[in-house]
Amino acid sequence: MNLRTLNGADVPAYRTVRLDGLRKHTDCFRTGTEEEPAAGLPTANTDESFTLGAFTGDNDLLGIVSFKRETRLKLRHHGLVFGMYVSDAVSGQGIGRRLMNELIRRAAQVQGLEQLTLTVVATNTAAKKLYLSLGFTSFALHPRAIKDGDIYRDEEQMILFLQPFLQP
Repeated sequence: MNLRTLNGADVPAYRTVRLDGLRKHTDCFRTGTEEEPAAGLPTANTDESFTLGAFTGDNDLLGIVSFKRETRLKLRHHGLVFGMYVSDAVSGQGIGRRLMNELIRRAAQVQGLEQLTLTVVATNTAAKKLYLSLGFTSFALHPRAIKDGDIYRDEEQMILFLQPFLQP
């Protein structure tokens, strides 16, 4: 398996994996398949905005995660992690951990970036366990953050300080 930044040629594979996650795990995402943009990647393919993919030796996409640095001047020390998903067929094999470790490694090299934040549905225990094991800590719970029909889901906000001495 290899990890790399996705590019325009990867859009069809990205959409297949992304829509697979949205269909199979509607309770874990803010958006549904009907809201997913039809074209392109959610990032710009730069050091400050990228989507990583985990590929088999045959170039099949197994997992994805995206990163964007905040663009507003007073918030440029923030980076957002989003869109994490690993195909069910390979779930539990460490692919999510490898994707997140690579994202953290790359983000830590971005000049002036001090923290990564992410949001996870509070009932997604597998994802929370992974994020906690990587050093993320929970800092807020947003009750009823998502409403899907008559069902509400809470979201947990998590943070990772890239330089330990910056922790409050």
